[in-house]
Amino acid sequence: MSDNEDSGCGGSSSGRQRAKYTSKETTQITTKESYPKQDLMSALMLFPLPYQMGALYFDRMDITDFVIQWQDPTMDWKDGLRIKKVPLYCEKMVGRYVKTLEIYVKGDSWKRFMKELKEKYKKDNTGQKRNTEAYLQAMVQKIVTEKEPTISAYRSFIVEYCE
Repeated sequence: MSDNEDSGCGGSSSGRQRAKYTSKETTQITTKESYPKQDLMSALMLFPLPYQMGALYFDRMDITDFVIQWQDPTMDWKDGLRIKKVPLYCEKMVGRYVKTLEIYVKGDSWKRFMKELKEKYKKDNTGQKRNTEAYLQAMVQKIVTEKEPTISAYRSFIVEYCE
């Protein structure tokens, strides 16, 4: 077997040296001093930029869904950063409104910020409407009005509620 086949890098013994160098370089990258920077870079690379394909976007509809989806990729962020980035992922006018909120300016409590957004945009929030007594009564009334509800009617009721 020749050195070319042995190294798997397409070169002779220099290929093995490159592999060793790369391994040494990798060890140096993961030292304690550079580890937090590496985490930050990984997080930034995984988090899509505003308006990029796959990026979250809030357009006044379903604030609960937006907030839940925002929390997961930003769970390691400090509250201030989490809050300050939200307007970038909103419709232009919504982003401007969010920036006027006192809780946005303070940037100290993600939970209070979420609560305020949910309150402001609750009228277009399917998640909040779904959990009201009026919504459930309307869905039940739809089933009751059928003379003999079928299993598929009950299934569609469940699916509609779970969506």
